[in-house]
Amino acid sequence: VKTDRPVEANHVYVIAPGVCLNISSGRLQVEPRDAGRNLPIDHFFRSLAQDKSSNAIGIVLSGTASDGTLGLKAIKAEGGITFAQEPSSAKFDGMPRSAIAAGVADFILPPAEIAKRVVRLAQHPYVAKPIEGDEAAQETEGELNRIFNLLRAATGNDFTHYKPPTVRRRIQRRMVLHASESLADYVIYLQENPSEVLALADDLLICVTAFFREPEAYEVL
Repeated sequence: VKTDRPVEANHVYVIAPGVCLNISSGRLQVEPRDAGRNLPIDHFFRSLAQDKSSNAIGIVLSGTASDGTLGLKAIKAEGGITFAQEPSSAKFDGMPRSAIAAGVADFILPPAEIAKRVVRLAQHPYVAKPIEGDEAAQETEGELNRIFNLLRAATGNDFTHYKPPTVRRRIQRRMVLHASESLADYVIYLQENPSEVLALADDLLICVTAFFREPEAYEVL
């Protein structure tokens, strides 16, 4: 990719030397590489998280050093799904090991299994045909209260008044991970797997933003 272009299905795009790559509104955008440390995968993954939010999938394969780890964190924070190659199957295991050590990989699999899992994720009802608005509210109110009760019992935290879109997005992310096709199914999974209750709580508490997120305003102050 040497110039801006729309993303097309069934294509593999390779970054050109000496540039950084972004994605915005489904278009790949090329910009000059910044001086200093070169982390093109983190750079692209951050833009992917911002552009696609919970529909983003990030995969870190064989490579040296740690590029991709912070990018996977950004994708996960936005509700997307993350993968790291199983290190023993990688020629260079530095990048996948970094992602795994940072706890930002939802799945750790060899490449062939990653491909199969991505296909299954794309076929999940909440990905293929999301339920939104009043329909979602009617379907989920009772189940959400059960989930909040499980979270409160396990962690002592009351998530009842969290922003509904954030709660819904994070719960749907966990549902996709565990192939739960309905919220009722996921409630049963939570009841049978206490560790998943804690994992959901961690997802709900992922820091997406920061207190000093508008430095220019604080400079003026």
